[in-house]
Amino acid sequence: MKSGWKERPSPSQASAEPKSVGRGLALIARGNTLVAAVAEVEVDRSRGIVAVKRMTVGHDCGLIINPDGLNIRCSVTSGHDIGLDLGLDTAKYRCPGD
Repeated sequence: MKSGWKERPSPSQASAEPKSVGRGLALIARGNTLVAAVAEVEVDRSRGIVAVKRMTVGHDCGLIINPDGLNIRCSVTSGHDIGLDLGLDTAKYRCPGD
């Protein structure tokens, strides 16, 4: 795979360690746009902190009429960054153990 993700059993083995690592997959189809993302996250249960360790995103923008008029890579990346920030901001308000 181009992204370098390796297969692993799912779900991962339960652990009593203070930190857990897991993967999540998201897929959305909105209009003619398709977006898929895989993220590896680490959760520090004792402190309630979520950290994204790795993320790969596939984004089908459709037909790009004027690539010079709009920096597509920057637009797509900033959209993913905003979504990630919103998700992590929500996660930090959860109590440990929830």
